[in-house]
Amino acid sequence: MAIINSVLTWLIKKRMHQIDLFLKFPIEVHHDWFEKLITTGVTTEWGKKYDYSSIKSPETFRQRVPVSKYEDIQPLIERMRRG
Repeated sequence: MAIINSVLTWLIKKRMHQIDLFLKFPIEVHHDWFEKLITTGVTTEWGKKYDYSSIKSPETFRQRVPVSKYEDIQPLIERMRRG
């Protein structure tokens, strides 16, 4: 039981630290997450279609990537589920 408490305590402290960073530096945290998501998506079919490798700002993302409904991307999700 002590090991579970230790792990949970560590996870909660880590999450509290993340929340604290977001509260203190919201713009920087948002920028970091944006970069992480774009970098992760570069090699995906969607990322290649919208040239994520050249997206360097949220403004460029907004201009290039259309707003989509679930129904628009459902075939891609289903194909991904099937492998």
